[in-house]
Amino acid sequence: MNSNSPNLALSRRHGGALLAIIAALLMLPTTVFSQTAVMGAREQLGTNGRTFVRHLQVRNVQEQDEEEIGEPETISLTTKDGVVLRCKHYPGAKSKTTVPIILLHDWEGNRTHMEALAEYLHQNHKHTIIVPDLRGHGESKTVNGVDKPLDLNRFKKEEIISMTNDIERCKKYLMEKNNLGELNIEMLTVLAVGKMAVQAVQWSLNDWSWEPIGGVKQGKDVKAVMMISPERKLKNLSMMQNLKSNLFTGKVTKPIAVYVAWAEDNKTAAREGNSIAKEIEKSRSKLAIGLYEVRNPPYPTPLNATGLIANPEHQLVFKDVADFIDATLVANKDAMPWQNRAKK
Repeated sequence: MNSNSPNLALSRRHGGALLAIIAALLMLPTTVFSQTAVMGAREQLGTNGRTFVRHLQVRNVQEQDEEEIGEPETISLTTKDGVVLRCKHYPGAKSKTTVPIILLHDWEGNRTHMEALAEYLHQNHKHTIIVPDLRGHGESKTVNGVDKPLDLNRFKKEEIISMTNDIERCKKYLMEKNNLGELNIEMLTVLAVGKMAVQAVQWSLNDWSWEPIGGVKQGKDVKAVMMISPERKLKNLSMMQNLKSNLFTGKVTKPIAVYVAWAEDNKTAAREGNSIAKEIEKSRSKLAIGLYEVRNPPYPTPLNATGLIANPEHQLVFKDVADFIDATLVANKDAMPWQNRAKK
């Protein structure tokens, strides 16, 4: 692959018709962007280092209402355990086909690190975005009824696990918008950076564990998990066992779509990203036709995690994220119809 090319590179099984390959790609429930995916595709499909179909652009198929998007606003949300979260909400097109996205900053980061990506997805694609300062980070250090602010350096395992409450609270806020007809919670996407990918994977499984109550659907809303420079562990919590879940291996009718991207020039990112991608590929490559899209920055960079999406040089990563959402969610919105989820 020519690493200087800004185009998506696509590995191809044998010499089949290009249109068939593109059609298969658009139906693929998951896509893993990584250098490992390139090598795996080459080995499985017998392609050589230069046999790629270039310049595949997933067109923007989003069909939003003509209504204007709202202005970003800073809001406060209180979790079920009393933590006051400061968040930024980007109201998308008020439509029952609008994709809601939760963006999670890295460990020891804050919501401002996600602003460039949030603004891109909001302005260019009219998605609804919510970006929290996770507990102990940024401006989310207050607990109702507790005088002392949260100190991230003192977090123990239980407190780290409880960070999934923050994601749940963000979903609850988005659910309120869903019930007003302003978005479709059935297409919920979670994008996490670095170590926080561990929590994104865990919470997504939590979401799928909720069963209906009184005939009202409670969970099973996360349809895509996206990871930028993910790491396998957050302190002593690991995502690897969770990746063996059928929702991530693909051994269910409708698995969660998965996106993984990193800069191969960063040793930590390459090591961690390759390990995660290999775990996902173990079964997913057997379920589909062995097709992988590939994305690394088109030029050498040592940047990792937050640096990869906060730096304006890497707008191509933003486009990859948007194209992935278009191909896996927007293009298949008819399979995820809006529902009023208000309690009866």
